[in-house]
Amino acid sequence: MLKTWFRPIYDQHFDVSLFSGDAVYMYKPELPLGFSIVQSQISNIPKTEDVGDNPVKLGEFADTYQTFGGTIGFKYADIAFGMTTKYLSRSIDNDNAYGFGVDLGSRVVLTPQVALGTVYRNVISHMSWSTGTTEALEKKLGLGLTILDSLGALPVALNADYTVGISTVSNSWALGGELWLVPQLLAMRLGTNSQKDVTFGLGVRYQDFFSDIAVVFKDQDTLLDNFVLFSAGMSFTPYMNTEPFGPPAPL
Repeated sequence: MLKTWFRPIYDQHFDVSLFSGDAVYMYKPELPLGFSIVQSQISNIPKTEDVGDNPVKLGEFADTYQTFGGTIGFKYADIAFGMTTKYLSRSIDNDNAYGFGVDLGSRVVLTPQVALGTVYRNVISHMSWSTGTTEALEKKLGLGLTILDSLGALPVALNADYTVGISTVSNSWALGGELWLVPQLLAMRLGTNSQKDVTFGLGVRYQDFFSDIAVVFKDQDTLLDNFVLFSAGMSFTPYMNTEPFGPPAPL
């Protein structure tokens, strides 16, 4: 029997950008299949023109990005493999682009508490702009490690990620931890990365409802302000919870 899992998500990056996403997942035990739709947008970008030595604001425009993805995966023993094919569209002011990308991923469960994962993003990609130019999306190879443990009776998850730039991106890393103050209900999170950002967040899970909020403290050398991220949604699911610490986090 084909089961479905529908998860609408609303994310807000306060005062800077809006992100919204909807996803529908379909899967069979013997052949997992998935489909997703994600849209992100940075709005209210000033449009200016230099008049003499002074910039004059002419209006505003938006940068909108859409991804339509199809995923297939399979598992052999303790190793899982997956591939996502993405149809992409982007618009910046009056310019538009369309294209595609392919991601590959795998996960190895070493013990019930330790797992290793890899993802190769944009193995193949192509974007064609209305201006006549074409571009390839940045290729990235990500390596991840997850360790599940406990602090007394409270579940803990520790995560480490390292991303290698294959094309034009630089290498980066991220470290994070998640402590379930109330198992399967309330989680606290801390993290940092190679950009010297420090993050603090809380997540709530209650039956089919989930909500997450995070504060990102920017390094003062970047001259960027701190900001808040918020997401909320519902999972309509005949899916059985097999995750050790509750349902998966929002996409």
